[in-house]
Formats: sequence, C-alpha cells, structure tokens
Amino acid sequence: MFDMERKTGILSLRRLGAHGRLLCRDGQIVRAELQSDDSHVTRRGVEAVTAMLTWSDGRFDFIPSAIETADEIGVRTTHLLMEAARQADEAARPQREVS
Repeated sequence: MFDMERKTGILSLRRLGAHGRLLCRDGQIVRAELQSDDSHVTRRGVEAVTAMLTWSDGRFDFIPSAIETADEIGVRTTHLLMEAARQADEAARPQREVS
C-alpha cells in the first residue's frame, strides 16, 4: 500500500520483544531499523526489513512526515518483498544432507 499510494513518513512496528521503524519516501523504504527489547541487538537495512516481514502479529503506527535521510536501502519495496518471500521459502524447505 505504501508503494501504490506513494506514502512518505515513519512506519513504527512493535511486537513482543522487538520494535522497528521504516522510513518511507514516496512509497519506498529508504531506512530501516529493528531493535530487540531484551538484547539490544539492532539490525539495519534490508536485514531489518526482511526480519520484520516474517512477523505474523504486532502493532503499527504510521506518522506522515518529511523524510530527508539518504536512501540506505537502495532497492525498490517490491524487490524487498520478493527477496523476503524467497528467503522464507528457502527456510521452509527441508535441508538436503551432504554425503
């Protein structure tokens, strides 16, 4: 929806144990951060987006605002979704044994 409607602002996501922020400009994610509540591990960029796309529950808020930061992601939102789906598919496949 952000891509189709060309939204600009901050999407804050929260679930038990973690919270993240996606900065969007004209529908494209330009910066992403994911913070673990307990271990203070921070993921950034594509890794953070991919991790948040695996969430099946949580809350979100979107605050429209100007985003002046440089594009740290460097790929279109559609590509992020496709890559996350590919990684989820690979993770769901049984691992072949190496002989």
